Amino acid sequence: MSRASAWDWFQLGLNFEQNGSILDHEPYREAINAFTQSLNINAKHPKVWNERGVVEQNDLGNDVAALSDFQHASQLGSLQATKNYTKLKEGLAANAASSSQRVRAAPAGFVQECNARIGHRWDSMSGSCVDTGH
Repeated sequence: MSRASAWDWFQLGLNFEQNGSILDHEPYREAINAFTQSLNINAKHPKVWNERGVVEQNDLGNDVAALSDFQHASQLGSLQATKNYTKLKEGLAANAASSSQRVRAAPAGFVQECNARIGHRWDSMSGSCVDTGH
């Protein structure tokens, strides 16, 4: 049996990423793990750094980790990562300037998916789907 390649881990990460939802973050965490395995094999792959940053930012709300990943990818020549880094950095600066509390916007469709579940509602302050206990 052969060992999985960096590309294999990257593809696995993409598959996990596609299976995540606002109500189930486990596939997103598995995507991060797979991308990390890929980077352990080949840390010079900007697409993996960028995609891990996308999951960190958009799906898990971890902006600090996303900035770091975008910066790595950018240093390896990824123009998309440079755009992602700049946009996130500017967004964080604007949020800090406009408010001491950060209100997280929900990814498209997540609010509706959350609110459609009985006993749940979207909490924009925490950026998560919360159980209302009803």
